[in-house]
Amino acid sequence: MEKYYVPTIEEMHAGFVFEANDQQLKDWCQTVFGSLLINNEGGMYTTDLKRIATWISNGDVRVKFLDREDIEACGWKRYGTEKGLLSDRPTFVNNYCLLSFQEEGGWINIFNTTSDIQIFSGKIKNKSELSRLMKQLGIIN
Repeated sequence: MEKYYVPTIEEMHAGFVFEANDQQLKDWCQTVFGSLLINNEGGMYTTDLKRIATWISNGDVRVKFLDREDIEACGWKRYGTEKGLLSDRPTFVNNYCLLSFQEEGGWINIFNTTSDIQIFSGKIKNKSELSRLMKQLGIIN
């Protein structure tokens, strides 16, 4: 499975984390959409949509697919493993919620453990999407 993908311009929002290919350093650098960056001449600029669209069309932007490390970085703690029909899935806990993660395809299920209700089931492509979903579900503020 691929580790990175090229995002669409529609995915960009304030706080979206991606990597940009720095031509001077000849390396990928983590960048946050809307942040203030400093170029090699010491000038400052923001990661605006026009600039990002150019970077995307040139293949100079990539985003890491969601993985276990990203889930843990969002405050989830490794809980165990859920037996699936095709493969075992790691599970994580965060306060009153349980998250089941299928790495192939990025499918997650989130359950409220106090009410035994599934509150989300779907594909999450990256860490930024998971963080935003957690806010929408009230898991974090």
